[in-house]
Amino acid sequence: MLVLFGIGVVVLGFALRANPLVVVMAAALTTGLAAAWTPEADLQTMYVAGARNTCCVRQSV
Repeated sequence: MLVLFGIGVVVLGFALRANPLVVVMAAALTTGLAAAWTPEADLQTMYVAGARNTCCVRQSV
């Protein structure tokens, strides 16, 4: 149910006549965070998990 906050961000952003690119990016970020959030996971836990999965990727030469 929390993922519907992204729709609210879109409606609010377009009602305020904000830049559409910024509105869509904010809505995507809001939806992604709302989908990943659980009562056991806070923002620090999600940041650590994301950093662990992205910064330590080996590049093949």
